[in-house]
Amino acid sequence: MTVKEIAEAVGKDERSIQRWIKKIAEESSVINDKVSSSSPMNPADYELDETIEIIRVGLGVNAAEMFRMNAYGHNARNVPVKQEEDMMNFMKAMMNQQQQFMTAVLSKLDVPRQIEAPHQDYYSLVGYCGVKGIKTKVSELSGIGMTLRKMTIAAGLELRAIPDERWGKVNSYPIMILDEYFTP
Repeated sequence: MTVKEIAEAVGKDERSIQRWIKKIAEESSVINDKVSSSSPMNPADYELDETIEIIRVGLGVNAAEMFRMNAYGHNARNVPVKQEEDMMNFMKAMMNQQQQFMTAVLSKLDVPRQIEAPHQDYYSLVGYCGVKGIKTKVSELSGIGMTLRKMTIAAGLELRAIPDERWGKVNSYPIMILDEYFTP
């Protein structure tokens, strides 16, 4: 991997990666040779084990181990992946396994697939008209409200008072009464 690829993989800038490589280059002649022979037109290409060591120096053992596990697989130890195509195929296979695992786990859980809106039995007059797209004039609301109140009491159902910004409190009516009133 090049410095740019390592930086993208770990979410750091290239300058940080170069500092990490400089620390390793003092101890490793192989990496030192790669750094010496690299140029902007021909960047150094680090092997996977070297990349893991670079990440260990910069981000610590845990980050390096996570990178290694993603590259080699969770059960594999020091299995070299020599070509990028092999690595990409391996990563795709790992992602497919993780997706199959998550699908299996979710199918075992009793989790609703979609959250449904709660069923509402009561609406204010304005709320019901808004939901149903019924146009009313403010001057009509009082008269309609009195009729709905009488219909609700006659049916032996409960009127509910709910808070309202404009009026303080308004009545809330059973949806069956509202449906009956507004059905032509």
